[in-house]
Parts: sequence; C-alpha cells; structure tokens
Amino acid sequence: MAQSFSLTSQVRSIFGKEVKHLRKKGALPAVAYGRGADTDHIELSTKDFLKVFEKAGSNTIVDLDIAGKPVKTIIYHVDYDPVTDVPRHVDFFKIRMDEKLETKVPLVFVGESPTVRAEGAIVVHIKDEVEIRCLPADLPHEIQVDVSVMAQVNDSIHVKDLPVPANVEILDGPEEMIAQAIIPKEIKIEVPVAPVAGAEGAVPGAEGAVPGAEGAVPGAEGSPAAEGGAAPAANEAKAAPGKEEKKGK
Repeated sequence: MAQSFSLTSQVRSIFGKEVKHLRKKGALPAVAYGRGADTDHIELSTKDFLKVFEKAGSNTIVDLDIAGKPVKTIIYHVDYDPVTDVPRHVDFFKIRMDEKLETKVPLVFVGESPTVRAEGAIVVHIKDEVEIRCLPADLPHEIQVDVSVMAQVNDSIHVKDLPVPANVEILDGPEEMIAQAIIPKEIKIEVPVAPVAGAEGAVPGAEGAVPGAEGAVPGAEGSPAAEGGAAPAANEAKAAPGKEEKKGK
C-alpha cells in the first residue's frame, strides 16, 4: 500500500492580487477539486507543504484537512515563482478510493550495466517517468529500473520490462525504450592552423607590395610631371616686359 501524508489547511477568503499578503505571512494559496466534488479555496503553511511535497511528490496520497474535514487528495499541480522558485499556488485533486486514477510515476535507475566497466559503455536514460492507471491504494511512489540486466552493448530496457504489480496498468506504449547501453562515438575536431608570421608571400612590404617601387613613384619616367612638358615649370618662362628707355633731354 502506498505511503500517505497529511496537511492541514483553512478556507481562504482572499483572492486575486491580494494573495500576495498571504505569501508574505508564510501562507500558500491553494485549491482542492475533483470529479463530482466541491471546489475549496484554501490556504496552508508553505513550510509544511514543502516538507510533504519533497517526500510525497505528485503521486502519493495526501490526507488534506480542510477546516476540520479530512479529504483524500494528490498534489496535482504546483506553480512556482519564476524568480525565487518558491511555490506560489497549489492544486490538490480530490480522489475516491474506489475509483481508478491516472498519474505519472517517476523512474528510479538502480544497479550498473556490466558493459560500463568492461567496454566503456554509458547507460542512456530515455524516459524518466511513465503514466499509470490504478486505484489510489495501489499507487506506487516510484518504479525502479535495474540497468544491470543490460549485459551487452546496445542492450535496452523497454516499458514492457518494467516491474509493476498486476493491478497497476502502464499507459505508455510497451515497446517504448526506457534505457540503453551504448558506446559513445569519438568525435574528431580539426583545429585550423594559423599562418606563421614571416612566411613567404605573407609579410607586408614584400617584393611588388612596397609603395614607391619602380613604376609607382610620382614624377618617375612615364608618369605625370615627367618628360613631355606636363609640369607648369617645364615651359620656358616669358621675360617680363622691360621699362621703356627714357629719352634724353
């Protein structure tokens, strides 16, 4: 039989943005509902809830006291503050002990595959939970997966291999893979080699690259201001007009 836990709550009369005042006092706003059951808006101690949730998770019966009235529930959903990661609201789902429920149960991997030591293999966990259907009294807290049965590389464990009681139905496909032992592939990464400074053809100023080399200097043969009289100073200057000779008296 699954382990059960208990929590105490009070009916809540504060809603909307005003619930922030509850959180400042260490209270956690919550709601409890179920199929064909009344919905109760409640509040409870955040500290007490965290202690229970750490052990119970979302797949264990919680006896929730609502203003003195005991109700069988499971923790259906927890809403966390995105900054502080502290719960800010909880949904409890009211259950009936004579009615099957569907929920997810975590997988716990135990043991060691012989291929890990013998061949350097690694065990890849493909699923970490499965969905089940059963009566609340038969609800398992977890399902253990013994990976030591994978004796060879590429051996695998499937949903159909999970050890569950006959009164617990797994809703995942029986051929879905749970874990596999594989050899990790070696990945070669080529690192490009940087060119060495001073190598031929890589140094600035090499032959043919120096400014001022033959054919590039202004005024050199064949360039502007060279032979051909293109420069203004190359033309013979005209004499300035002389002063008219004074006539003698």
